[in-house]
Parts: sequence; C-alpha cells; structure tokens
Amino acid sequence: MEKEHWKMEQEVGEEELEEGTPSYRKDRWLVYPGTIPSELSRMKFPKLPPPRRSHLAALEPEAPMWLDLDKHMETPMLIAAGAMGGLGNPHFMTPYNSRPKIATRGDEGLKISLQLELKILADLGLVGLPNAGKSTLLRALSNSRARVGNWAFTTLQPNVGTVVLDNHKGRPLVTSRRPNGELRENFTVADVPGLIEDAHLDKGLGLGFLRHIERAAVLAFVIDLSAGDAVAALKLLWREVSEYETLRGKELNAETERRMVTYRPPGRSPPPSDPSDVLDSPHLDPSPKPLPFLTTTPISSKPWFVVATKADLPDTQANFEALLQYLGEVSKGTQAHPSNRKHAWKQNVQAVPISAIQGEGVQVIPQLVMDLLDE
Repeated sequence: MEKEHWKMEQEVGEEELEEGTPSYRKDRWLVYPGTIPSELSRMKFPKLPPPRRSHLAALEPEAPMWLDLDKHMETPMLIAAGAMGGLGNPHFMTPYNSRPKIATRGDEGLKISLQLELKILADLGLVGLPNAGKSTLLRALSNSRARVGNWAFTTLQPNVGTVVLDNHKGRPLVTSRRPNGELRENFTVADVPGLIEDAHLDKGLGLGFLRHIERAAVLAFVIDLSAGDAVAALKLLWREVSEYETLRGKELNAETERRMVTYRPPGRSPPPSDPSDVLDSPHLDPSPKPLPFLTTTPISSKPWFVVATKADLPDTQANFEALLQYLGEVSKGTQAHPSNRKHAWKQNVQAVPISAIQGEGVQVIPQLVMDLLDE
C-alpha cells in the first residue's frame, strides 16, 4: 500500500511538472522557514524519494501475532519498528545547489491493534454452580476474604487466595517440590464465578470468566450435596467446560488459518518462484522469524477432583454415595467421562466431602492438590 501511494504521488508530481505548476506538497515536503511565498512558487522539487523501511523491521514477527505471555521473556521482543524519519537537506545537494532549502517529512507511524486477554494463573481452579460454596471453600483454605452470601452470583469477579504450606514455624503442612526442584511453600487457588447452563454461550457471567480456568493446573469441581443430584450437577459443569473448550479450539484454528496466509508489510518483496532467480530478485530485507504456534493443554486433560460441600447437612449421604459410585465407574472406564472427550483425565478421580463453613474435611485438600500437581 505504501509503495502504491508513493507511485501515485510520483505520477501527480510528474503531471504538475509537465503543466508547469509547482510540485510542492505540504504533506511531503519541508522548506526553509525563511522562504517567502514568491520564492516557493519558483522552486523546483525533485521526485519524491522511494519509500524506505527500517532495518529493525526484520525483527518484527509476522502478522497476525498470537502471543502467550504466561512466563517472563528472556529477551525483549520488537512488536513495531516504527516509521522512517525524513531526509534532511544534505540529501538533496547537487553540483548546482550546495545549499538546498528542502527536506522531506517523516513517514506516518505504524498503527497496530492489540487485543489483550487476562487469564489468572493459579494452581487450583474452583468450578461450580452459583451458590455452591466456592467462596466459602476459598476462605477455609486460605486467608482470602472473598465475599460470601446466601444468593446466586455472590462472586462477580475471580478471587485468588494463597494456601500456605510452609510458614517456617515447624514442619510444613505438605511437602512438595516444583518442576525446578524447589520446595513449594504455597499454592494459589482461583475462585471463578458460578457457571450456569449454556454459560459457553455467554449466559450468566459466561465467557468472561470461563477463560480463567484454562491456566489452572488442577480443577476442583465444587458440588453442593444439598442442591439436588450431584452427578447431574457434575455433568452439567463438565458439559459447559467441554463446550467452551470446543469454542476456544475453533477460535485457535481460525487464527492459525489466518496466520497461514502470507503477509508481507510494504517494502518487502515476495520470494522468487524459481530458485535460480534468487540473485536476480533480491529481497529488500530478510523475512522475520515466524512465531511458534500456541500449544495449550486441553481443559479436559487436566487432573481434577470433586469437592462435595455442605456434607454436614441431613439427607446428603445418599447423594454423596451416588457421586462416589459414578466417579469410580469413570475411573474404571465403565462410564464415559462427563466431558465425553476421548483423552480426558480419568485416573483415580476422587471426591472429598467437606463442610467449608465448619472447616471440616478441608485439611485433606492441600495434600490431594499436591499429589495431582506432582503427577
């Protein structure tokens, strides 16, 4: 586009010269501040220089860019090289004019549209229906002061709590090591707002918060034993997560297809079709290295377990036993995974009965989370 624009300007300039009118263009040329209008009308301007491109442009990644910034970058990355500055009056010196009074303006700056998406990094993600007790569980596990209420959608934004494993006052609560060999002193828990049916269609709080569970290493499905069939509630949650995973997969595939289309900024010539023409058709600058394609872990393949809340209430034992039987069949393979995914996690799926408000049964969760993280 820039090259075509330059050609159009050249054609306009040549037409003006043929007609005997000045070829001065205010948007392209700069003249000495002391130049009077009558002198400007008699000045002859050379052809506009061809477009130039900064050598830093070779470091730019090919568009469209799709970056995952979940880790600190070892070296900075150049996203936009910027435009070239104008040519000063020494560039237009000739044997007949040793003191030119003209210069060119700098090129217009590069415009880039960036879409930033925040995804909370947490070791454990809590997934559940509204009012299932996720915030109460978060408060029981950590020192978080998440809002708790007896109504749906108490949590309107993700809350993150930290579970301390080693406070350096005796033996640690749980002993576990990170992939780099360091001892874990804590782990983080993300409380995601409640999901409802068709949340993947952006109903309820929808897609705005479903994306946060993508970064969780372990998922805990929080089921309220007093709110009806626990197995049906678990299947509903997994169905929404699975549909969201399908939706994100389609978006990623679409972005990948768009990246497969060759894109070259102005000033970069296409590669020759015949290898023998390499010397005859040199590139204006080297092609940048393409960014690696994103590799994300499917949500269904993450380790997970079930936290059965409000187990201290009457008439919840039968519901919990039915949940245990269902999870046992899923682990053995006699029942399909609730997400209906082929490579979903099925290894010894457990259910932990707790009373978060009483703090009963919560103490076994850190050890279970560490065991799953170590796997």
